[in-house]
Amino acid sequence: MRFIEYIRLLLFVTNLLGGEGAEQCDETAGEVHFTVNSVRNVTGHRTVTANLLSRYSRGQGQNGTGLDVHHTWGRCADTQYERLATITTSTSSTSTSLSARPFPAGYEHFPGVGYYKLYTAPFKSWGDAQQFCQSDGGNLMVVNSEFEAEVIRKFYSRKIPALESAGSWIGFHDQFKPGYYVTVFGETLSKAGYDKWDSGQPDNSKHCGYSYRQGLLRTWKCEAHLPFVCEFLTDK
Repeated sequence: MRFIEYIRLLLFVTNLLGGEGAEQCDETAGEVHFTVNSVRNVTGHRTVTANLLSRYSRGQGQNGTGLDVHHTWGRCADTQYERLATITTSTSSTSTSLSARPFPAGYEHFPGVGYYKLYTAPFKSWGDAQQFCQSDGGNLMVVNSEFEAEVIRKFYSRKIPALESAGSWIGFHDQFKPGYYVTVFGETLSKAGYDKWDSGQPDNSKHCGYSYRQGLLRTWKCEAHLPFVCEFLTDK
């Protein structure tokens, strides 16, 4: 009798620890999947996509989902850097995506390239113009393609007197190294995708970039005051 009772006890313990009668459970009580992708498209525009997917058991409640992404980039000497800071909070069974930022009033959409605004008053120096564009959430315009150069041509086609007489600041310069022209993102003009100079240009004694007439590139004294074109990052 003792041997039979021992066998029964052994079978009971076996079932309890994982036999046929054991309850099958997912060891994962919840899941959070967070992805961020940063790429440039064919026109050179930067696109940042952030997605957060979270799944939790009903017992954990549904208190909402939070997603905060701060993406910055720049250049230090010859090194270009990017920084991505994220904060995520989630306790609900939901999926959410980073929505497009609202942009300041007055920016005009040019299909296929982005949002731009020509500022004709007051005129500003190149550095002040770049800071002003950044306060809008963008930068001085960086031309990445012949298609994008059409934006400048369209501004000229409107016969704006200030633009016609002075041209407009855009986002390139050679202030780091004379004769070595880079965009506000630290790329060379050829790498950015557009390096069509006006006749007799560049003038390497003048260090900040502007565009004149047919979307062609020129340089002028950085402290001079000109109109300027801001490009809103949606993102570039």
